[in-house]
Amino acid sequence: AWEQELGIDRTRAAFLDGDFESSIAYTGAGAGLISEILTVQEVFKDLVDGSHTLARKLV
Repeated sequence: AWEQELGIDRTRAAFLDGDFESSIAYTGAGAGLISEILTVQEVFKDLVDGSHTLARKLV
């Protein structure tokens, strides 16, 4: 589908190389799943806090 519309080189540029300047990325389906935008610091804090909570449950 995408390969036919864009050509395999442009599709590869978008999905494998992360080159969204010279390609198209379809994001409509996943956009509705975003409920908040976090900083990297917040993501890592949530990850570490979650791992600590899980570790306490396992002990």
